[in-house]
Amino acid sequence: MGFTSLEGTVIHKGPYPALGFTASGTIYGGQVVQANADGYVTAGTSDAVGLGIALYDATIGNGISVLGPGNVVYCRISGTSETTPTTYSHVVCGVEGYCKASASGTTNAFGRIVDLPSTNGGIGKILVC
Repeated sequence: MGFTSLEGTVIHKGPYPALGFTASGTIYGGQVVQANADGYVTAGTSDAVGLGIALYDATIGNGISVLGPGNVVYCRISGTSETTPTTYSHVVCGVEGYCKASASGTTNAFGRIVDLPSTNGGIGKILVC
């Protein structure tokens, strides 16, 4: 399933400001981002540790704001038969920058699900930790 941008709808509730990074590749609002070896951020890949959720769309070399720890953020949440998302599940990076329920508890987890999406790959809320 391809990722559809949530730009303009990545509403967050939290006292903490967005963090500034430079994009390496195309990133969509609502995607989980992770750091790469060059200090830039890319869309999250399977089971990686996420930094937070992108606030808006960006392409390679552009600045991007990332909502990090302490914020409750809308994002896309997916699951598999082994990792069905439930409220308060730990989340890790899934394919294409989706959040997914962690199959191994807190290993590589960067947040917890606050509100489940109504469908797999739909919009839910996480607390970025």
